Amino acid sequence: MKSLFKILLVILISSSTIFAAEKKGTALVLSGGGARGMSQIGVLREIERQNVKIDYIVGTSIGAVIGGLYAVGYTPDEIEDMMVKADWDDLLAASNFYNRDKMFIDQKKYYDRKLINLRFDDFKFQVPQAISNGYKFSEFLQSKILSSDYPFTSDFDNLKIPFRAVSLDIVKGKPYVFKNGDLMTAIRASITVPLRFTPVELDSMILVDGGPVANIPFEQAVEEFNPKHIIVVNTTSDIFTYDDLNNPVNIADQIVSVIMKSNEDMAKEKSDIYIEPNLLGIFNSDFIQLDTIIARGKQAAGVMDYSKLPKGKIKGSDYNENKDYMLNDIMVKGNNRTDDRLILSELHVNKGEIISSTDLFNLWQSIYSTELFSQVRVVPMIVDSNKIDVMVEVKENGTQLVLLGARVDNERNTQVELDIIRENFLNTGTRALLGASFGARNQKFVWSISNPKVLSLPINFNFTAYYNNILYRSYSPESLTNNNYNREQNGEYKVENYGFNVATGTNFDKAGKINFGFQLEKQRAYNLESEPNEFKNVSTFFIRTLIDSKNKSNFATQGTLIDLNFESNLLSLENDVNFSKLEFVLDAYVSPLSDFTVNPFVMFGLGDKTTPLAEFWGLGGQDMFYGMREFERIGRQIFVSSLEFRYKLPFEIFFETYASFRYDAGGIWDVPEQIKFSNLRQGIGGSLSFDTPVGPANFSLGNSFYFLKNPDRVIFGPLLGYFAIGINL
Repeated sequence: MKSLFKILLVILISSSTIFAAEKKGTALVLSGGGARGMSQIGVLREIERQNVKIDYIVGTSIGAVIGGLYAVGYTPDEIEDMMVKADWDDLLAASNFYNRDKMFIDQKKYYDRKLINLRFDDFKFQVPQAISNGYKFSEFLQSKILSSDYPFTSDFDNLKIPFRAVSLDIVKGKPYVFKNGDLMTAIRASITVPLRFTPVELDSMILVDGGPVANIPFEQAVEEFNPKHIIVVNTTSDIFTYDDLNNPVNIADQIVSVIMKSNEDMAKEKSDIYIEPNLLGIFNSDFIQLDTIIARGKQAAGVMDYSKLPKGKIKGSDYNENKDYMLNDIMVKGNNRTDDRLILSELHVNKGEIISSTDLFNLWQSIYSTELFSQVRVVPMIVDSNKIDVMVEVKENGTQLVLLGARVDNERNTQVELDIIRENFLNTGTRALLGASFGARNQKFVWSISNPKVLSLPINFNFTAYYNNILYRSYSPESLTNNNYNREQNGEYKVENYGFNVATGTNFDKAGKINFGFQLEKQRAYNLESEPNEFKNVSTFFIRTLIDSKNKSNFATQGTLIDLNFESNLLSLENDVNFSKLEFVLDAYVSPLSDFTVNPFVMFGLGDKTTPLAEFWGLGGQDMFYGMREFERIGRQIFVSSLEFRYKLPFEIFFETYASFRYDAGGIWDVPEQIKFSNLRQGIGGSLSFDTPVGPANFSLGNSFYFLKNPDRVIFGPLLGYFAIGINL
């Protein structure tokens, strides 16, 4: 009896082992290869045409991108459409990008002026891990995944097609296979080219592109799914010839390519179908000919024999229900310093309420836009038929920043700026700043404490103490010769002011705010040829509405800036200057055609007769009015309008290059009684501009003119040249 029992037990164990080892289904293995990997889209299209049933997908690098998007339900046509429309220069740009649309206005004014960003943590310099944080590409992936049929699925076996992404853990030197968690993070890690994108840190691992250890993830497919059939698509780079190995980039690429090709022979021998598109002459970075690359993939897949492979449509996971889910719970992990309320302040969904994929995407963008975190993962987990938990995982940045900026122009010569910032002061998102800017003609010192949003409340506040010292040129009255006028510089005057202001208010969305506050200041303005006069007291209250929806600080293509500010006396102190002034600015950007932007601009200012010289507006300068120097004309009343047409050239002169034409009309007056729109000055000019790593470089020519009657004629001013290189300080 015991012998019979032992025999039955052995048979049972053996049969279960055989059953567990049974091979099932067809796995699609997608290699890396950069732009060459786009040919995998054509392969998918042909596989669908042949009605081959794909049960599993395993991808590395670009193969993880294409495979991951296919696994969440996108069709080959949809994947091709998003890849062809993507701006790959932008997605792969070698720079740190911040999402201006998701920043509060008070944040924008700091980061718009950022040229060099040095970050410290407890006074220890944080060495950048790469030339780009990869935000733009991460945002691209996140938007596509959360817009799919599987936005809440964290178990990759429950996607439409079970999926794996392969990356390299450089701590252990081994491949790491993602099978669950945040799908965007999995794909982002798999495609993280070292030095170009910052590595993905997960638990104790540091993850980068899986190409060096599993560029064709054949073994990972076998280990993860034990498939009966395997289709391999190899789009890796060709080996360079001897003559091509003439620069460091090609040599480095050759070393990686040799490593990547080490498992090609095995994959070719053991796979059921091995597809290698003819991509001769196409390199990893050739994202400009995607139609051709995709077509070659379909062509290579079209000559294969699929007769031995199972046929049928993909059934998909039961989780593909496209229904509403309620938020069951939300947790935050990794925030050692930052308050949970600050991290979740932009999630306007309470527990028990319906949460959408758009809510998750906005939350992810908003957390990143605080600039307090180097990594953000928003991982939804289905816990019931209609409920999800959300895990927010963050890695905090160092909170000490040194921002450097610089500018050289024909008006103020060389200027430099230094800002020392303590972010997340008191762990509430408050920013403390000590800043200074220096130039031969202007100096500025600032100390401020501000918070764009107090935890989850829509309230902002700002305290700023400052000292300003600006030197302006003064000009002689016009001298007419025939139909030309000229003005000569006849002196200089200085404007000095110091004091502090306090403001608070409310935000509406992230593009705007309404603030009110008060300012106490001492100011003076005097001619350099005379003795400095005494400082005058200024005590004013102000109300300001500011809206800034521009998509970029420089070379914006869409969005609007609206600034409405009213200022008037608050107190009447001894030696006080009493005045009131109103200013309005409208700066809009519209792009009716690709690479072509129209920029209408309107500004007016009204000051009463007691407005002092230090509060005057100025007309002129490269950015404001062609044909005049900066502050060439000054007054208490101003009106300026302009219309600019800007075109992004189809070629680059070292950097992205723009040509623009602008027409200006405006005037400036001392008292309201002098205002006459019939005697507005006109300006016309053009610029050649470059979007350089140190900021915009603008080179312009412009002329101003006006009309006279009796007899009718046009009076022209001198043709003026301008240049400015660097950010606005």
